[in-house]
Amino acid sequence: MGHNFTAAHTAVNMSYGYSLFKYKQGKARIYRPGQTKPVSYYDLVATGPQGQQTIDHSILRVRQNKDDVASWTARAWVDQLMVV
Repeated sequence: MGHNFTAAHTAVNMSYGYSLFKYKQGKARIYRPGQTKPVSYYDLVATGPQGQQTIDHSILRVRQNKDDVASWTARAWVDQLMVV
């Protein structure tokens, strides 16, 4: 919160928190009223040393489905991490 992105039209996400609100707010700072350029979003997600998926993969997948990771129970985390 509090960042000024009025000249921005590209976002690069390198870290993923659990709050859907903060995710949506970050996107809205780029795709906002008065935006005159095409908007681009890029998500960078690291893999493990042998190509394993990280927790960021799970968070990104959930956000794309517009779910709020912050409301998850331990069981929901286990279920999500078991997805291949």
